[in-house]
Amino acid sequence: MLVETLREMDEAGLDLRVWCYGCGRAVDIWSGYWADWERKGWSMRLDDLPPRFRCTRDHHDGTDHEVLLLPTR
Repeated sequence: MLVETLREMDEAGLDLRVWCYGCGRAVDIWSGYWADWERKGWSMRLDDLPPRFRCTRDHHDGTDHEVLLLPTR
């Protein structure tokens, strides 16, 4: 199944795993947050989401690390 938005992920029963390229840390995000994003006027397209996520791990060097978004259950 191909999904293009956070809402479609929620409807498919999937959540979002955000993986940091800088440290390898991954965090799962509930896809049901799409309603909050819609209320704020933010894009829910998966291609538009990576800039919204930044790793908060303490030992980062202050550099913004790219993230990878993966569907998860």
